[in-house]
Amino acid sequence: MKVEVLGCSGGLCKGHDTTCLRINDSILLDAGTGAGNLAIPEAVKIRDILISHSHLDHVSSICFLSDQDIETRSQPTRIYCLPETSNALTSDLVNGQLWPEIEKVVINGVNMVEFVPVKPFERIVIGDCEFTPLPVEHAVPTVGYCLHGEEADMVFISDMISAPQEVYDWILSRKRVKYFITEAAFPNRLVKIAHISKHMTPEMMIESCRPLVDLPGIEFYATHIKPIYVKEVVDELAESADLPVKILKQGDCFEI
Repeated sequence: MKVEVLGCSGGLCKGHDTTCLRINDSILLDAGTGAGNLAIPEAVKIRDILISHSHLDHVSSICFLSDQDIETRSQPTRIYCLPETSNALTSDLVNGQLWPEIEKVVINGVNMVEFVPVKPFERIVIGDCEFTPLPVEHAVPTVGYCLHGEEADMVFISDMISAPQEVYDWILSRKRVKYFITEAAFPNRLVKIAHISKHMTPEMMIESCRPLVDLPGIEFYATHIKPIYVKEVVDELAESADLPVKILKQGDCFEI
């Protein structure tokens, strides 16, 4: 399984696109502005999108990806998400006002999109790829995803303030998790804002990783850093020498 980081920022400005990972050629994990880095021949291959939650920085490109090839498509773009997320999207985004009601659009007998409900800990199979949604606490109902590769697993949780013990128990029960990627949106001095917005600081992020340190060969990555705080957050993460944390970057690629 090839994983390419098209965007991983906690904000939008030049050189910083919001969360979107491409898995192989046809699957996206989240659909933030990072999807705009796909060339047209790449974009028309996207047929399945896993969504973590309903916030705009993770779903905005759904609007633009779903109608790339309306004349030739033979199947809908499948959007995998929690029922609460699909309800939010259809009521507040693709609602006929901000964007057409794409789940109701049928062209040449084919629906433009299809919402596929996911449940925590129930494995999703898309072609030869498999994923498991993991429930976490954020400002709205949210899941991270475990990507099950041929040789290792990657856990990607872009937005959260905490994860329940059952998530850690599930991860610890697997000996294949090589990459644990989660957020450090704000510097430590803004811990109150982090709590209000249900995000994490470097100190909080490091504590969220500690239960997993004994997994053999595991690597920790920070994502979703607010652009204005990148230097501050990176410096604070570097100060935790006992738990090395790498910084996820736009353009990073993984083979798992």
